[in-house]
Amino acid sequence: MEILGLAAGRAAARHARVGSVGDGVWDVQAARQLGWPFLGIGSGARAEKLRAAGATLVLPDLTDTASPAAALDTATVGSGWISRCIPMSPAG
Repeated sequence: MEILGLAAGRAAARHARVGSVGDGVWDVQAARQLGWPFLGIGSGARAEKLRAAGATLVLPDLTDTASPAAALDTATVGSGWISRCIPMSPAG
């Protein structure tokens, strides 16, 4: 988790928002702990596992390259909250 927090701090210096895209339950859990919007990628049983872990938006794949970027605008984890990246200072 520490490496993701460090990456978010560095990204915040250049980008207005940081989000997470993943296909595993641990990706959902990491996004929740970091307060990031999450976009799940999967279909069938994998999609159901992501939703059960708290992903509110799951796409079947990344073939449509415009969909993931647009989807992160509405993606959440858990009970309907959406978080924006809060700039952090990197650990030194």
